Amino acid sequence: MNGFLSGKLNARKSSVLAFAFLTLAFSLRVIFLNSNDIALDEPFTLYWAGKSIPEIAGLAMEENNPPLHFLIQHFWLELFGTDADLQRWPSMIFGLLTVFFLVRLAASRISLFGGISAGLLITFSTEHLYYSHEARTYTLLCFLTVLAIACTLAIIDKPSESRNYFFLAGICLLLTYTHYLSLWIFIAMAISWFIYGKPRDNFVKLIFPGLLFIAGFLPLAWAALFRLKHMNATGTWVPEAEFSQLYGHINIMLNDRVSASIIGGLILFLFALSIKASSIKQSFDQLFKSKDFAVFSIWFGCLYLGLFLQSILFQPVFLPRYLIFSSIPLFLLLSLVLSNLSKKSVFQWLSLALVCIAMIFTFDINPGNNRNMKELITTVNRQIDGDAVVIICPASFDLAYAYHAFPDMFYGQTHIKTALAKKGIFAVNYVREIPGSELNSGREIVFLDSDAAFTVPENGILAKLKANRKQDSMIAIPGIFKVYKFSKN
Repeated sequence: MNGFLSGKLNARKSSVLAFAFLTLAFSLRVIFLNSNDIALDEPFTLYWAGKSIPEIAGLAMEENNPPLHFLIQHFWLELFGTDADLQRWPSMIFGLLTVFFLVRLAASRISLFGGISAGLLITFSTEHLYYSHEARTYTLLCFLTVLAIACTLAIIDKPSESRNYFFLAGICLLLTYTHYLSLWIFIAMAISWFIYGKPRDNFVKLIFPGLLFIAGFLPLAWAALFRLKHMNATGTWVPEAEFSQLYGHINIMLNDRVSASIIGGLILFLFALSIKASSIKQSFDQLFKSKDFAVFSIWFGCLYLGLFLQSILFQPVFLPRYLIFSSIPLFLLLSLVLSNLSKKSVFQWLSLALVCIAMIFTFDINPGNNRNMKELITTVNRQIDGDAVVIICPASFDLAYAYHAFPDMFYGQTHIKTALAKKGIFAVNYVREIPGSELNSGREIVFLDSDAAFTVPENGILAKLKANRKQDSMIAIPGIFKVYKFSKN
């Protein structure tokens, strides 16, 4: 006999459940929203968000992310100012919207059980919370992924309804301007539609929305091709993908290997019970014949395995931040499988209890970004005696340094490197980039090493300084930073 959690919810009840999880997610995400210093790529986002709209549009030729998130952050700055405590709110808002629409979709298409389990998976996801605490584009990408899945399913359900094609074209356009990796979302959409969307009968409905999409994409098309060529030519710091990461990153999506093992073990347990009860054919026939199961599987396979193949064959991108949007179909898929395997009430409550325990006890409500920027700036300032030269490596760390060291200079500054150089601070990748007049002067040199051995291992800076100068001190900042001080021999 099926438990009461098996029934699908209507739109209103699905929204009520979704709002409950949104409220819970907000309470968890807002507590430590600003506990980590602005760091990593966040200063890059904030620097360009402070530019004019034409400058942000031109950024597409230089940056691997399209301009939509920068524009959103730009208008946020216009409305609320440059207060550091407010700059992560757009990311958190998109993260909360992702929670809301994921739970709503799962509750309406799978069951009440599916909605609750999907809500537990995303609300207590350390990874989703982390990117809700980072002023970058990844929660926006996740939010649009949920909408894209929902719209694809709406087209599959009612392939003759024209408005859904226009909605999907709009979502696709937003995805295109959010991240180039959304290409894998388009592939998942196309496969799902060709299998289940009755393409022969409804192909004509794609034409006008498709033309609108192409027209909207054209302003970005040249920049996208340029970036693709540039990425292929210059390479990346991202390490090569390994086959062990195929399960390793799923562990990360489910918090860690313990929670992933509990959820995986639960599925195997329910599967074994189905065999023992001789009901496996009924349960699995219903599951495997489900369009939702096929669509969720297609989406997760395209996004997750597609990014792995891209990393093997083209360029490495198999990192948690680039994979985070593939967790959306994974959560839906897990919720659907658990819902189908735990039909009896006792197994439903057992399953929810185990999912709840697995996620909550492995959930980190305040994940660190490993960047103690304020302590770093304080340490550097203490090492500077009078007219010292400061060398920073890698060069890309210039924005993060300027954001914390010279906040009044950060917004509106045209050339950060030039402004820093005027203050005797040089952000470089290699020793040859340091002006010889500074390197060979009698001034003290403070070297800020921001894990340079990882991003530019052949930079030669520390070796040169040690060979030509006297090392006075080295202070390691918890995380990745080291601050060296050298005086003239």
